[in-house]
Formats: sequence, structure tokens, C-alpha cells
Amino acid sequence: MVASGEAFHALLSGEAAGSLIDRSDDEVEAAVLPEVERYFPGVTEAKRFAHIVRWHEAEPKSPVGRSRAIAEYRRRGAARRVWLAGDYMGMPWTDEAAETDVSAADRIIAR
Repeated sequence: MVASGEAFHALLSGEAAGSLIDRSDDEVEAAVLPEVERYFPGVTEAKRFAHIVRWHEAEPKSPVGRSRAIAEYRRRGAARRVWLAGDYMGMPWTDEAAETDVSAADRIIAR
């Protein structure tokens, strides 16, 4: 928690996170700050502290092309008798599960 001022929260991509996850906090900070500085000039100078959290299974991976495959599944399915829904159809989050459930229900009602 930041008592006053602003907080900046950075999440690393899979490759960057994987290469830094076992490094010390100082090494992670030294690797990440220059990249952040490119997009937010002055952030290094304004930084009061850093809190590094390592979460080995933080984010699911989705293969390149997954969104196109899902769109194609939905496009071709106009005559389908069974519609699949749930978080596996996009990304495994409750909001994605709700969206695919509503989409499937709408298509069933429309038939």
C-alpha cells in the first residue's frame, strides 16, 4: 500500500518474467527500470521503493492464433446443435467464462 502519492505496477511478459524470476530483487529492478523508463521518463528518479513479487504460475499462456481459431469456431457454428462455453474458449478468467456463456445462450435463443 502506498500511503500517499502514486503507485506504479508492472507485470512482465512470460519470457522476461521467466528469465528474471530467480534473480535477486536488485537484479530484477535493474533489468526492469530501464524498460519502464523508456515509456515513463522520470519514473526511476521518482521511485521511492520497489516491491517485487514472484508468482511462478501467474498467467496462463495462450498460443498465437487462438483468437482467430475461436472466431472461426463461432463463425462456422451457425447450424450447431451444441455450443461450447467456459473460460477455455478465450482466457481462463471468470469474465471470459461469462462472455462465452452469454454468447452461447444468445445463439441458442436465436435458433
